Amino acid sequence: MIGASSDPEKLSGRALTRLLQHPFTGDIYAVNPKHPRVGGLAAYPNVAAIGKPVDVALILLPAPLVPDAVKECGEAGVKFAVICSSGFSEDGSSAHLTQELAEAAKQSGVRIVGPNCEGIWSVPENLALTFGSAANRPQLLPGPVSVISQSGSIGAACVRQLQDREIGCRYFVSTGNEQDLTTLDYLEYMIDEGSSRVIALFIEALSDGVRLRQLGARAAARNIRLVALCAGTSSLGKQATATHTGRLSAPAFVYTQMLKRTGIVQVHSIADLITATEAAAIAPSVPARGSNGATGGVSVIALSGGSRALLADAAEELDVPMASFDADSENRLEQVLPRFGYHKNPIDVTGEVVGRPEMLEAVMDIVGADVNTDSIILQYANGAEHILRQHIAGVVDRTDLHERKPLIISTLGRVDDTVRRLITSNGLLHAEDPTEAIKIAGWLYNWADTTSNGSKERLPKPDERRNPAVVPEEWQASMQMLANVGIATPQWCMWDGVMSDAALSKLAYPLVLKASSDVAEHKTELGLVHVGLETPQDLQEAWAAYTQVVGAGVPCIVQEMARGDVEMLLTTRWDSDFGPLLVVGAGGVLAELLQDIVILPIPASKEQIRSAVAELDVWKLLSGYRNATACDVESVVASAHALADYFSYAGRPGAEIEINPLIVGPQGSTAVDVLTVSGIGDPSAAGQAGAVLETVVQPC
Repeated sequence: MIGASSDPEKLSGRALTRLLQHPFTGDIYAVNPKHPRVGGLAAYPNVAAIGKPVDVALILLPAPLVPDAVKECGEAGVKFAVICSSGFSEDGSSAHLTQELAEAAKQSGVRIVGPNCEGIWSVPENLALTFGSAANRPQLLPGPVSVISQSGSIGAACVRQLQDREIGCRYFVSTGNEQDLTTLDYLEYMIDEGSSRVIALFIEALSDGVRLRQLGARAAARNIRLVALCAGTSSLGKQATATHTGRLSAPAFVYTQMLKRTGIVQVHSIADLITATEAAAIAPSVPARGSNGATGGVSVIALSGGSRALLADAAEELDVPMASFDADSENRLEQVLPRFGYHKNPIDVTGEVVGRPEMLEAVMDIVGADVNTDSIILQYANGAEHILRQHIAGVVDRTDLHERKPLIISTLGRVDDTVRRLITSNGLLHAEDPTEAIKIAGWLYNWADTTSNGSKERLPKPDERRNPAVVPEEWQASMQMLANVGIATPQWCMWDGVMSDAALSKLAYPLVLKASSDVAEHKTELGLVHVGLETPQDLQEAWAAYTQVVGAGVPCIVQEMARGDVEMLLTTRWDSDFGPLLVVGAGGVLAELLQDIVILPIPASKEQIRSAVAELDVWKLLSGYRNATACDVESVVASAHALADYFSYAGRPGAEIEINPLIVGPQGSTAVDVLTVSGIGDPSAAGQAGAVLETVVQPC
């Protein structure tokens, strides 16, 4: 410990106290040139004076002294340094110190945790390299959870709660400024080490989204559950994040979508981060959404009528499916319940169960055996503590049930800690609110969806025999590219106003006249799109209006008019953080206004695309809203898959392809317009994208 102190008011004094109060069995060396002894330990004037192998240094010095301390560590053979000192890149005023630290680490070969961090815990070794108060407890309880946090205080609050709730933890890393080692380095280690069943993350910003996707896939393949709380999602939040850590965050919606596709459950509060982490550590798995058919879902057993309504409302809002009981279950429930109870989901067992716990146990047995029940919420009414103490033995005795299906006991508010521990120590989950219970059920589905997604269909492997391609920028070449990859396009020609044009004569009315994307990107707003042209006279009038805007001598596009009921948007783009992405959403002139989109990483399987499209609001129109004829969704999926597959080898940084609109009808879909950007870089490198990324999501 470099900068060790006996003063308990100093950070260095508190860090030494934390280290000594837990039974770490390794050697501890204090470095302080001003004192012969510190905290009961012999103190050394410098690292070299120790003269014995040292694994890690904890540095608690003023920032200007840290680079030299790192060099000293390197000369003494210390491979790692945890630097709690602040005053580096947090506000940009100390760039020279940041550069000095980077050079010191590079020259010495010392790997850096931090700086500006709260330290690390390794609970199996009883090692707390931290000044934080969360470690100020009689014992560090081991558990199946690890925490990685870009905020020391929030990460410490999480591990404190995990300790208090007797879930325990294995590792805790406060990453600080991430001068060297990053959140993803720690995440990769914990996944590969394999002892953490759950890894909780607090993220302010990441710079390698492709690697995050790879690690999410690796975790899902090993049944490791990941949960994340992200900060900096607002403009003010981004500013606060940059000030605190020196990092800048990517667009929040991209992060939200990528975390979802990567298998990381995203939460939106510290309380939810702790609750979701606890649920992930305790609960058994549930089937993926839809794997149990339209009838599979959560079953509710409630003592409170109002809570039943709240649970149903929350399930619809949070997209958590509610189970439909099979006929046998309903018949048996009807026989067991009072006549004024309700035997369908959500079940109303009435207040009669308060004095008849055997009735509740019978209901639980019936629901637990129901083939359509994935998980169970047992919702208590007011005064739950008293009733729970009477019921808990019978609930816990359903061991076979809650080992197979998650059982969430929901109360209307907090319960005594002893009651809570009685619940969680027996493998049951606890929620303090009906909505929280539904959230927990939803998180379990999200982990299950990721684990199963793609398992039925192998993801596409880019054909290495294809020549490296470049996204074309000319409209004509782009439309030909779409046709070449199997995306339907209407017959069209470039036209200069001459009615005797041979190409024009081959087109069938009705027609559309419009400017190409080379002339204008937003053509509709400029009056450069004329649709429903039924006759040659209509076409001539449209040409006259067109030339008034763009002038004479600028050819236009004339297309056969595509028929369909819904306009969709398909886009592939290269994100600076996450690499090649596929965007699918509502299209047409309202695309930017509605912002009804989903984002998937490329490569993506048809199954993944199909599942994502069903999340859109426009899905209701595609599937036949109010008895309208359903659209050909499979043609949308096939078009999106073809575009993503092409971009997997033709895409490059800066590249983008936007089809808007893709007009979808009952039979097929047609891409009527496209806008492209070829991107930057060496054309010969474009084909490497697919090869590099083919393993990104394949394991899950």
